[in-house]
Amino acid sequence: PAGRPGGGMTPPPRTAAWAARCLAVALAYVLTGRAGLEVPYFGAFVTLVWLPTGIAVAALYRWGYATWPGVALGACAVNLWIGAPVPVAAGIAVGNTLGPLLAAWALRRQRFDPAFVQRRDVITFTTVAIAAMLVPSTGGVPTLALAGLVAPSDAGQAWLTWWLGDLMGLLLAGPALLALSRRRAAVLVRSPLEFAVLLGLAVPVAVGVFLAPASYLLPPPLVLVPFVVVAWAAFRFGVLGTTLTTLGLATAAALGVARGLGPFLVDDVAGSLRLLWSYVAALVVLGLLLTALLGERRSAERALRLQERRYQRLFDLNPQPMWVHAMETGRFLDVNAAAIAAYGWSREEF
Repeated sequence: PAGRPGGGMTPPPRTAAWAARCLAVALAYVLTGRAGLEVPYFGAFVTLVWLPTGIAVAALYRWGYATWPGVALGACAVNLWIGAPVPVAAGIAVGNTLGPLLAAWALRRQRFDPAFVQRRDVITFTTVAIAAMLVPSTGGVPTLALAGLVAPSDAGQAWLTWWLGDLMGLLLAGPALLALSRRRAAVLVRSPLEFAVLLGLAVPVAVGVFLAPASYLLPPPLVLVPFVVVAWAAFRFGVLGTTLTTLGLATAAALGVARGLGPFLVDDVAGSLRLLWSYVAALVVLGLLLTALLGERRSAERALRLQERRYQRLFDLNPQPMWVHAMETGRFLDVNAAAIAAYGWSREEF
């Protein structure tokens, strides 16, 4: 470290970068968490979709486990902001840090590809998300119960809501942040007019399907229209466009349920949650699977083109006369230089 006037020491570059990343994670965690808690669904501390989980897992996976203090700081700060006692905020922060750490560690161990180019990546990410998000809810609900903020009779419903909210947050925000890169972002602006048309369709679809009062709801079959929008995004704009589209649609669906709107409202609260989360999970997994299938197809096409070029080169440079002959018509389809030299006929004559 270089000295500076006054006897102080400037922090090493690595330390400064680490601190900046931790602060960025904490700030993003607090802002998205506070926005989510504006529409709490179970008490003041449990919401339908907890997007900070996706931010935390992406930061720990891409920037390393050393950024965990940013996650812990953000988790503690957002709960203090809404009036949680310090012990409660600290207890929640422990679970909200350990869960993403476990998810990032498991994804690295499984050699997960954040570009979602194979179906294996989709299965790995979904499985890890389901398992790792058990940690925050299992730690958070007992903390609230001990503080008297959740009644023992409501602990089961609170745990389920917390777990599924964290799971949905990871499924929605995680893929976009894990796959974010300049190259993939460039795909969004490669066809700006088409992307604008996609957004222009997604917004009225989200409003009409998820945010309309019961008396103005569209016919039930139209809840399938968002799947068409997600499929369009997957085919044309890759994993980043798909995940951003899914995130917008799912956020609108959750906001509708939280405000008593949309097609997923039933008399039973648990039934509404099951309908919402089943729908969102299907939307997310469909988008990721389509992206993975398209990625596998492109990889197969590249491998086939490479193989064709390799065999064409072997054919052209082979010292033995060789040709490709159509048995049905008797025509020669291709001939190498050795055959032309051996028989004295031109390629056109063959």
